[in-house]
Formats: sequence, structure tokens, C-alpha cells
Amino acid sequence: SCNEDSCWWLDFVGEPEYLVVDSHPGVWLTMTLEDRQNFVKAIENMKRIPAITLISKQESAEIYAIDNQIIRQIR
Repeated sequence: SCNEDSCWWLDFVGEPEYLVVDSHPGVWLTMTLEDRQNFVKAIENMKRIPAITLISKQESAEIYAIDNQIIRQIR
């Protein structure tokens, strides 16, 4: 088990093209089964390499394009 911030990632079933994220502080994270802080770390890590690229933002809602080639390399 990894306890470092850089270890947080999101995983996908299949190869989706887009990721929709709502990261406002009161967001309900039932689907991630994780707390908001680690969810945000996962998004930041994936943007850094860049496995996801921001294509649209409106307030706290963001749409990212997913680079599945990079995702396959990190799995």
C-alpha cells in the first residue's frame, strides 16, 4: 500500500474519452469511495503527467480529455 500523495490515481473501466469532475468542497464522493482530499490528489497527479487534459471548466465543474495511451502505460 502506498501512503504518498503521488500514488493517488483514478482508474477506468474500458477506455473512456472524457472525465467529468465536480471538485467543490461539498461534493458527494460516493462513486470514488474516497475522501475529497485524495480525490483531488488523484486529479492533480493525472494532470501532471498528463493522463488527463482540461478541455472545459465552469465554476467547480471540469471536463477532461483522457489520454488512454498514457493510462495504459501507467497500469
